Amino acid sequence: MILKLKSESQAVRLYTKELITTVEENKKNPRQFFEKSRRIKQGFKPQTNMMINDNTELVTDKKEIAEIFKTHFENFLNRPKSISDEREDIMITVEPNIVEPIREEIAKIINSLKNNKSPGEDQITAELLKHGGKQMVNDVHKVIIEI
Repeated sequence: MILKLKSESQAVRLYTKELITTVEENKKNPRQFFEKSRRIKQGFKPQTNMMINDNTELVTDKKEIAEIFKTHFENFLNRPKSISDEREDIMITVEPNIVEPIREEIAKIINSLKNNKSPGEDQITAELLKHGGKQMVNDVHKVIIEI
């Protein structure tokens, strides 16, 4: 409904009245009911649909604004790959250089495990690892290095 209104307050009143009627119509549709109720609670928010194009001209037509967005994102997303992008691809595919843990780290981690917890798939409890001694730490270290 497009009417010539005398003032902004008249536009706000008309907007609120239309929202109230749509809320009453959507009593049995909870999603739309609460959406419209939220809009009434938040109040009227005037919107300006303007944008500046590449020629620094103000554009107000919705179709032109949509076209500006379309060309912007086509240019942004379909840009050719730069050298730095290719380097990033190479860096991602190469295996990271991981430093092997030392025996003292493994011993510290084993001793910090909590007691009385259920074992994992291998059925090895924390208590068993803790009471295994230096030989257990050496064996765990060998397994980790092989992996």
